[in-house]
Amino acid sequence: MDIIEESIKSYDKSAKIAFNTLIGIASLLNNPDLKQAQVAFDQFMCLTNEVLRLPG
Repeated sequence: MDIIEESIKSYDKSAKIAFNTLIGIASLLNNPDLKQAQVAFDQFMCLTNEVLRLPG
């Protein structure tokens, strides 16, 4: 599971960098679709972390 966890952490980091870059663009600052995408990704990562904590 360590390899999977490392990959997930890497993808999470890349996504956060991308979100921060997009949010830094003035025309996207208050974009509701971008905000919703970020919320959806955060929810996805919470669920992913719960699955990784499952025994087995």
